[in-house]
Amino acid sequence: MKGIVIFALALATSCPADDLKLEPTFTCCSVICGVERQENAVMEIREAGASEWKAVRLPYHYSLERQYRGSIWGLREDTDYELRFRAGERERARGRFRTWRSDVPIARTVVIDPATVKFPLVVSEKGTEDGWVRLAVKGGRLEAPQTARCCLLVTNACYVVIDDLTLRGGDGAVIRITESDFVRVRHCDIADWGMDGYRPVFDKLGALRQWDARRKRWGHGNHSGGIDLCKGVRGIVVERCYIHEPRSRAHAWRYSHPYGPMAIRLCDTGGNHVIRWNDLVGCDAHRFDDVIGGGVDFSELGTFNRDSDIYGNFMAFANDDCLEIDGGQQNVRVFGNRSEASYMGVSVQGCVVSPSYVFDNIFTGGNDEFDDLSASIKTAGIDVYRFHPRCYVFDNFFWGRGDAMNMAKNEARLDVRRNTCYGPYQAFAGLDRRSDYPTMGDNRTNLVVAACPAGDWPHRPIPYVLDTSRIDGVRLAKGAVSPRSARVTLTCGGTGYRQPFEVMMNDRTGWVKVSPARGTIESGKTIVFDLTFD
Repeated sequence: MKGIVIFALALATSCPADDLKLEPTFTCCSVICGVERQENAVMEIREAGASEWKAVRLPYHYSLERQYRGSIWGLREDTDYELRFRAGERERARGRFRTWRSDVPIARTVVIDPATVKFPLVVSEKGTEDGWVRLAVKGGRLEAPQTARCCLLVTNACYVVIDDLTLRGGDGAVIRITESDFVRVRHCDIADWGMDGYRPVFDKLGALRQWDARRKRWGHGNHSGGIDLCKGVRGIVVERCYIHEPRSRAHAWRYSHPYGPMAIRLCDTGGNHVIRWNDLVGCDAHRFDDVIGGGVDFSELGTFNRDSDIYGNFMAFANDDCLEIDGGQQNVRVFGNRSEASYMGVSVQGCVVSPSYVFDNIFTGGNDEFDDLSASIKTAGIDVYRFHPRCYVFDNFFWGRGDAMNMAKNEARLDVRRNTCYGPYQAFAGLDRRSDYPTMGDNRTNLVVAACPAGDWPHRPIPYVLDTSRIDGVRLAKGAVSPRSARVTLTCGGTGYRQPFEVMMNDRTGWVKVSPARGTIESGKTIVFDLTFD
């Protein structure tokens, strides 16, 4: 995994080496170029060795810091690139970087026997970028008692892969990662963490009381995640995981600010994380606070801090935000996700450092447990800092009730373009009424339509299409379900694709049966799923 973090060498003496910084991920790269604002400035990129340069979006110039700062996306994994910055014909800076690779080399595998584990299981292995350490468990399952702080405690580790495990338990997180760099959690089934029980008695702050088995007392509903990323961790990847059904639940805004478990929680981390292709699904009986959240809303670190990607995730059943990237947001990119059944979609409030990008997502079916909702994108407090933050919102699709964005009074630093709304209430209220928005997108490029577009969200590297991605209208009346069944057809495209699948559902979804529950997806073939409702 060479080139996880590369400070590129500048070839032009007008821009010192330390003033061009490139921070890649799998398909994106953050760019900081420390020069004064240039006339006729252009930024270009090419694969190493290619003859032609391609112009990319010029980053915004932050005058106080005297630097251009922005992101490039749509890159290929495990590929060398060259980047140059020029003004007219004069080259001001040039650098190289290599995007991350998915198939990291495994040097050794540590096999854990569940019969001998004392919880939490402490993981402090240290690999290298050329030889990672893989953690495996006999039988593939670890279940911590409720009195344990967590199931896995990853601390002082680096270049570690936690792969293909079923993990349960802990009254805090299932996996807690602290003081570690470059850890990957992939293909894991994570559930059943946090405090147990539920007492519908609220303290003076409006927070639920829940049973704390470790301390043997009733306490506040805990704020931990299925995966907790703690202060200082850097370069964490969570991919293709199924995180669902905590023991506890979050209360709704009807009482006070929601408080409770999250699927993934981050707080004051070092950044450079990737959260991709995960199913993060609560249920009405076990709703999340935020599906992904944490951090201090208006700090310079906040949730993801910097140089991070969140894409291809399905996020559902939160009493607050599906995704919270509050605070920091220096080159934080949110794209290709699907958000539904939550009070809000994505929160970009407290965009302190910036820039951040929210694009090519679908926001649909907003509601908390009382069917209340706010907006798909929350923007409060984005323009209260001296850093002149910028947040770009474009090419998203909003489907359902509520406002697309709840615009607070000072958001002069939003650029909102080419978004589409479908539904009775969706709107971009206020965007065309403000004359003090120097970077505001043309509101005429934001559309309200009467039909849903074709397409599949979340976006994932699997060449299949479903004839429907959402089944609505199932009703229960006088003990009878109507309709009793539904059918979904999957068509697999591509060439030579072949992959086994398994349909996985929350425990609380026992009233739905799917057939076939297992099989193989193959290019050129279709699969018809029969769903029955009890």
